[in-house]
Amino acid sequence: MIHQQRRRWQSQESDLAIARRAERAYSGLSKMFAIVALIFVALARNHPPFVMGAVGFVVGSAILFWQSKQFAEVQKILAESDQETDSH
Repeated sequence: MIHQQRRRWQSQESDLAIARRAERAYSGLSKMFAIVALIFVALARNHPPFVMGAVGFVVGSAILFWQSKQFAEVQKILAESDQETDSH
């Protein structure tokens, strides 16, 4: 995951820094998708076709949230690994 994200962002940062950055980015995008989904739900009251847009953004938000949690877990593992290395 980290190597893929490093290539995507063309970054030379440490693995931990990339995990932090990715977790924040995916979390923020997830929140934005959720807000857009709520807007679509509000619009769907008067225009039923907007329901599909809302569903799409809810699914997108869930996927981005899951990805954010994956990077949070990687971040936790990397931080623990750094602590073990530092303590020895």
